[in-house]
This record gives sequence, structure tokens and C-alpha cells, in this order.
Amino acid sequence: MNEIDSRIPADWFARADKDLAAARHLLGESEVVFVAPAAMLLQQGVEKYLKGYLLSRGWKLKRTHDLFELLENAFPAASEMTRFEAACIRITEYYTEQRYPPLLSSDLSREEVHQSLAEADELIVEIKRRLASPR
Repeated sequence: MNEIDSRIPADWFARADKDLAAARHLLGESEVVFVAPAAMLLQQGVEKYLKGYLLSRGWKLKRTHDLFELLENAFPAASEMTRFEAACIRITEYYTEQRYPPLLSSDLSREEVHQSLAEADELIVEIKRRLASPR
């Protein structure tokens, strides 16, 4: 992260909501489906929600795209959050697969990304619930 990146959680949530809206749009019902860009935007949205949550808890902003790492930092003792670990690992892979030329190519399906988006939505609901409750 550089010095001009916001440390304000609401800024991160606003950007995350735009990324997730764009992912939903790209996965829409049209005949042309942009699954790979939608998957990458999904990862970006979840990353920003986790970083926003961490910032709200006094975390020092760090450059990482690893959702599993961010999840562990955000909820180190919350055993109920382990249900999101597999989704975070899978969604992180979307980012690296789309950003860098792969050694092995994997074809993402619209259904797989839709399922990951549903899991991300559940995580975001939990983040918002925790933000609304006292520390």
C-alpha cells in the first residue's frame, strides 16, 4: 500500500460495493458472459470488505491479495468464520489466475463464480453484522 491509500473503512466498503456490482453485472443473463473479469472483481470486492473491516479495528494497511490471510487477521479467534476459509482460498485463486499468465489454464464456469459470489455475500453480511455490534 502506498501513502495515498485511504485508511477510512467506509471508502473501502464503497469501492467493494462497486466491484461486486460490476461482477454481478458481468455475470448477468446476457449471452455474452465475462466470467473471468467478474471473478477478479469478486475477489477485489471481498478483499476491500476484509481490509475495511480490519481498518475499522485498528489494523495497519498491508499490501496483500490473499483473502485467507485477511480472514485470519480479521477473525483470529472466531471459529464460526472457518466456514468461509475455502471460499476465500478459491476466490483468491480467481485473482491470481486472471491477473497473471497461468502455467495451467482453468476455465471458470458462470455457476462456480455465482456460487462464490453467494458465499462472499454471506461473509459480507457477517462483516456488516460485526461492524454494527459493539466491540
